[in-house]
Amino acid sequence: MLSTMDIFPGPRYLANSQEITAIGGLGDTSPLHIDIDGLSFSARVSGPEEIRKMVRKYFKFGVDLIKLNLSGEEITSVSAQRTTMSDEEVGMAMTEVRCQGIRACANVRSKGSVLQCIEHEIEIIYHASYADEECLDKLEE
Repeated sequence: MLSTMDIFPGPRYLANSQEITAIGGLGDTSPLHIDIDGLSFSARVSGPEEIRKMVRKYFKFGVDLIKLNLSGEEITSVSAQRTTMSDEEVGMAMTEVRCQGIRACANVRSKGSVLQCIEHEIEIIYHASYADEECLDKLEE
């Protein structure tokens, strides 16, 4: 059976989930006095079970990629050198991603977030600004 890739060659766009962030992480832009999810550009989660639910929600809508915000960004109030999602949360996200047969990508700047990508086998890494020799050696492996 032919796939759409066989029938329609050429550049492709993939459907990406909304960026998923830990509460207080990159993309959590709701003010403290108005804690409403819709005021943030990222989907906010707290803990492994919430991230499991969020990944499943986006899978339901047919995304090709789950995007995780694992560190901050210097142009925001969250430092780029701060890793904002726990290993348990990243691990749960990747368990669900693999179970659904899709992929993940991650916004990472901090050394810790680069190491999370390596540990949890996130294939698409954006930025890696503070990757040091240890990170680079592990990425090369």
